Amino acid sequence: MKCSICGCKNIEGAVYCDECGNTLSVEPVKALPCIVELKTGREYPITKDEVLVGRKSPADNIFPEIDLTDVDPECYISRRHLKIRKRGEKFFIEDLGSSNGTFTGDGLKLTPSVEYPLKNGDHLQLGQTEFIFQLKEL
Repeated sequence: MKCSICGCKNIEGAVYCDECGNTLSVEPVKALPCIVELKTGREYPITKDEVLVGRKSPADNIFPEIDLTDVDPECYISRRHLKIRKRGEKFFIEDLGSSNGTFTGDGLKLTPSVEYPLKNGDHLQLGQTEFIFQLKEL
């Protein structure tokens, strides 16, 4: 059975994907992708195929779809920090040359302007703020 999220081939009858942990189902499951700030549990839904993540700056005419201004009062997150893109059923993340970088849960610093696959359950650190990427069933 092929996972609808990461495309991994799993054995028939498997309940969860061996690669990403997604719940496997014969019926397609509608999911709302979001990033969740770990400290507060606040969810930021991803509502378009491409979203800018960062801090708003009216003076610079920057209004990201996912505005993290409230969770980053010390301004460690850049105004244009990263983009999340959806292609088909897969998601990708790209650091936009942020000042303090984007890190994965295992400490890998993303190279700016390079797309990385993003899977359900992936941890991200933007500046000093930690997030998890989740696909919430609707």
